Amino acid sequence: MSQITVQRSLPEQSSLAAAQALLSAAVAHWDDTPAADQYVQQALATDSNLEVLISAYRYYFYKSNAAME
Repeated sequence: MSQITVQRSLPEQSSLAAAQALLSAAVAHWDDTPAADQYVQQALATDSNLEVLISAYRYYFYKSNAAME
């Protein structure tokens, strides 16, 4: 069975890394909903990678936040 590897371009890697850092900050500020919301919104604005979108969905799902923008 062969494996397929996907290599991202450098700008895409850096924007994904920045989005992941913002999502980590949202986790660190879980109890401060307004701050966590800001981090998630910034992550979404930084990168629309599937990982980021799924993380944002999970954040809003577990926060029971109906205001998904």
